[in-house]
Amino acid sequence: MLHEKGNIDFENLNFEKEIPKSRRGAGAGYCNSKLANGLFAWELSKQLEDTDVSVFALCPGWVYTGLFRNSRIPWYGYVAMLPIAFLFMRGPKSGAQTILYCATSESLEGRKWGFFRDCKPYESKALQRCGLDTAKKLWDVSAKLVKLVK
Repeated sequence: MLHEKGNIDFENLNFEKEIPKSRRGAGAGYCNSKLANGLFAWELSKQLEDTDVSVFALCPGWVYTGLFRNSRIPWYGYVAMLPIAFLFMRGPKSGAQTILYCATSESLEGRKWGFFRDCKPYESKALQRCGLDTAKKLWDVSAKLVKLVK
């Protein structure tokens, strides 16, 4: 659950400023983006509260997608990672299960919001840490950045 390691820094949303050493790493931006996705979904559910639309955020798990095919990992890094990947990574079909569950499960009818992992509700510590105020602020900042509002 990489979003759990994410951080929303409104003073440095796009990493224009130097990142503190404690937050550096190839995955910092990725973790932040996953947290932002969860916060966006949470606020979207609030925006659509008076409709019949349900909003679910989810973690499909560590799925082999070729995401790192263009990364700067040296060849020996890939060799070192292969055994771990074979043991723990899911295939695309397995990774799609929670997506399909959220889209088709009758047990979720009437539910307005949720974060899911492995076809089960997941209590995200990161979302709770940030809270609805952060979700709303991120929504508002995002709307301004894409010029939906002035």
